[in-house]
Amino acid sequence: MKKLLLLLFYYLCLDWLLSLMRKKMDLKL
Repeated sequence: MKKLLLLLFYYLCLDWLLSLMRKKMDLKL
């Protein structure tokens, strides 16, 4: 059970980081 929560948390963080990077790229352009 804990592993599943960790995985979910990890994916959420990854998704958040990707969206942040995308925003930065958009700002540069």
